[in-house]
Amino acid sequence: MLPKIVARLRTSTTIKNVVKFGAATPAAPYAVVKPETLPMGRGIRIIAHRKAGEDSQLEEYIFNELSTLIVGWSAEDRFKNHFTVMDTGEWGEIVTTNDDATISMERLFYVPFMTS
Repeated sequence: MLPKIVARLRTSTTIKNVVKFGAATPAAPYAVVKPETLPMGRGIRIIAHRKAGEDSQLEEYIFNELSTLIVGWSAEDRFKNHFTVMDTGEWGEIVTTNDDATISMERLFYVPFMTS
């Protein structure tokens, strides 16, 4: 499922560098896809990074572009299970204290528990 989500996010018009959590950090702008456990299914936290001063572009990606790219988007994982990405409505404010001197912002999505 995560590789499909990463591939989908790479179709963005503004942030092409997308990696799974734990991979080497690419050059900004970039996004990190981090899986989490949630009561309603598999959590997908997307943390977007941009250069300092690009606040408006960061918010545009988090609030608008991510909605277009993955909210309600469906695909099939490597086991042939179908999944749909849903919005939790949870997001974080801009963070300015990243180790790589970028600013970041995150938004949480989820995939409901899959049934066969």
